[in-house]
Amino acid sequence: MLSKVIKNTFATGHLLTWGQTTYGWGRPNNGHPWTPGTVANFNDIESVSTGQYHLGFVTKDHSVYTVGLSDNGRLGQGNYSQSGTSALPGKISFGDSASITSLSCGSRHTLALSSAGNVYSWGHPNTLGVIGVAKNDIPILIPPESFQNQKVVRIQAARDFSVALTEQNKLYVWGYGLSRIPKWEQQSLTPVISSEVEQLVHKRHAKIKKFFAIG
Repeated sequence: MLSKVIKNTFATGHLLTWGQTTYGWGRPNNGHPWTPGTVANFNDIESVSTGQYHLGFVTKDHSVYTVGLSDNGRLGQGNYSQSGTSALPGKISFGDSASITSLSCGSRHTLALSSAGNVYSWGHPNTLGVIGVAKNDIPILIPPESFQNQKVVRIQAARDFSVALTEQNKLYVWGYGLSRIPKWEQQSLTPVISSEVEQLVHKRHAKIKKFFAIG
């Protein structure tokens, strides 16, 4: 497992990491791995997300950085074929100058959400939410029409699937194991509305405020 992380409680925007260092922890490999240490050169971190083998964070200027195991393209740094690790954070490039507000790291993929409500993905091909992508180690915009052109307000990447919530209270899922996990043969390579959640929300006239994608 990648090192646990916390944001500095003094609200200075620093990031502390500690734990197993096999896949990188965002700071030079010195000192005791179980002692919290600051990720160097960053004092403006707004949010952090950790996956199984990598982590990412968003800074105040909406820049995105990732660090950790680099295979499957999960870092989004254009290094899909490399099976090594990135010990120090690398910046992600968004071709359309998107203003990223949040990030979610899964097991083999990563999601990013922009202020416009657009979702970007990179990593393992079966988790991207897009079919026929030639290069999946850089951010890919999931077409807005995949969400019926609704603004996405919350994202979550799990082990092999992803979840997104729109302003219209619609919960979309894609990837493996979308219903009655662990029946992994149940999959969708593009976002689909979760029929089970839709039925429950409609029955109870409920508003989805939070959700957790586990597995």
